[in-house]
Amino acid sequence: HASSLTSVSHADRSSHLELIHEQALELDLALRDIANRAEVQAAEPLFELAHRMAVLANVPAFETQQIPIGPHAITRCLQEALAPLELPTKHRVMAYRTFEKYALCDSRAFYEKINQILIHLGILPHQLAYRTQRRPGVFKPVAKASEVNPDTTRPPAIEPETSLSSKPVSDPSLWFNTLCELSGQRRNRLGGDNAPIGRSFWVAPGQIQAALAALQGKPVQPLRQQGKPILRDMRHLRQDLLAQLRSFSHHGEAPRLTPVQRDTIDLVSMLFDYLGNDTHTGDVTRSLLSKLQIPLLRVALLDSDFFSKRDHPARRFLNAATETTAYWMDSTDGAIDPSLAQKMSHITDQLLHDFNGDINLFTKLFDDLQRYLQILARRAKTAEKRYVEAAQGKDRLVRARTQASQAIQERLANTRIANLPRTLLEQTWTDVLTLAILRHGQSSEAYRQHLQTADNLLQHQQGEPSETLCAELQRGLIQVGMTHNDAEQVARKVLDKPVTGCRGGPISQTEIAMRLKQRPWLGETHDPHPQTEPDGISLTPEEQSMLERLKNLPFGSWFEFQCNQQGGVVRRKLAWFSSITGRCLFVNQRGQRTVEYTLPRLARDGVRKQARIAKKYDESLVDRAWKAVITSLRKLGSQPAAPSRGAHHES
Repeated sequence: HASSLTSVSHADRSSHLELIHEQALELDLALRDIANRAEVQAAEPLFELAHRMAVLANVPAFETQQIPIGPHAITRCLQEALAPLELPTKHRVMAYRTFEKYALCDSRAFYEKINQILIHLGILPHQLAYRTQRRPGVFKPVAKASEVNPDTTRPPAIEPETSLSSKPVSDPSLWFNTLCELSGQRRNRLGGDNAPIGRSFWVAPGQIQAALAALQGKPVQPLRQQGKPILRDMRHLRQDLLAQLRSFSHHGEAPRLTPVQRDTIDLVSMLFDYLGNDTHTGDVTRSLLSKLQIPLLRVALLDSDFFSKRDHPARRFLNAATETTAYWMDSTDGAIDPSLAQKMSHITDQLLHDFNGDINLFTKLFDDLQRYLQILARRAKTAEKRYVEAAQGKDRLVRARTQASQAIQERLANTRIANLPRTLLEQTWTDVLTLAILRHGQSSEAYRQHLQTADNLLQHQQGEPSETLCAELQRGLIQVGMTHNDAEQVARKVLDKPVTGCRGGPISQTEIAMRLKQRPWLGETHDPHPQTEPDGISLTPEEQSMLERLKNLPFGSWFEFQCNQQGGVVRRKLAWFSSITGRCLFVNQRGQRTVEYTLPRLARDGVRKQARIAKKYDESLVDRAWKAVITSLRKLGSQPAAPSRGAHHES
């Protein structure tokens, strides 16, 4: 029946919303996901292929969705090929996934081969370069020193573009000095600034970089604590680093970090701790952060601008990677997108394998990740749009059915009528009126004609001529999906005419009434995301006030919902809500629909602190974490020092 509602002409689509069948939407999104994953996997060869095929067609470069043999074209062909099989939705999706597993598993190699063929034919034989605009930023590395004097002044830092401190820094060279002083005060308060006992040697910058490079090249070994796996943090890295530095000892001396090195390691450690403990981050993000610790620590030891400049290449990359996993790799509503997991794994592995002190690698990886995020954003926008259109179509259906039902009930209020005509009017003919409102409007001629038919049925007397009324009833019933034979049988029986079944026997009014009652209503489908709360819940005055506030929120507002007793939250976007039914459509970052709420239930959860409007931040996730680090350092600096716990070894 939903297909009947999608017959609105193209000319009227700008002013009419369509009701999209849930199964059709599920199939369409499944195909889009498959095509988008293949597009991400083969982004670069597809870019080249779009230009080479445009040369063949003598047109501007194709969009990825327009490439004649691109992933989207292939999935459209797959959809058409499977259409005659009439498979159930579940089995059709399984067929799509199987095709992806075996046919599109290596789409990159497939499109690279096509490019090679076109290059061999002389079509754009030169390599094509895809460049993105980069944010301006200057990296000024600190000169390496072969020897270390621990008593030298701290290296000066460039004045930050936007200082995170509460007071402006008058001398740029004091910025990093101030941070190191705060870090040193923190160690003193915690009683952890003791030197190693016995003979020791000062670690040179080249030695600490060599030790970190050696650790960076080793596979990450899993750790277990009380039989449970745990992620490596900066404390484990510090222990591994000191153990690695012992290889530079000639006479068994213990390695001794300079104050600058200790302060830098402590600052980076605090930054990663705050990022890992953020309520938005999960195990996936913390696992990613553990892989980024060594390269980012090497950068911080080489260049103190990492702490002061927001647009530092390494800092931009850290923020992009952290926010991608924190917001896009949301597994609350199902499995993580495998293409996204594969992309992030590839980027981190490339960083660990290729980083040797060249900051430009962070810029390259950042640009690569940004291109990928643009694809994700387009996919999310498309999916969200389809869900909003489906929800708006349902809302129009509810309003139209309410209007049609009211019109029928007004006519039945003071009228005595047999059970079969009443059942027809209250159910099936209400569908006929609903469809007329959806297609033509409540003031249309078609709607008035169907109302007149209902009036004629109510006024019909047994024995009166009824051929015209019977024909009108049949036409209306056929419009809502009845076959010609069923429509004729129902119309004749309602008018108390004899009806013969397929075996030649008479059909009773009870049988016809059962047919009408068992027939699904217009647009009635199984909802995979049912409402868990009734619409008419009672609200307290505080909840009613919250409800009025929610009604004025713009679409696109982000909410945070408590998901466990430990205070963990998930982010959800309010894509749309109905002012009539109060039903809300929430989607996640990927544009996928989540469990529906009603506005009253959302207001109640808001008062109970189980849901809240997410704060809008002008700062990135890394900037907020860094700001929290500085606040914590200042707070610790104002507390009295902890009593000495005795000397201990830095090992």
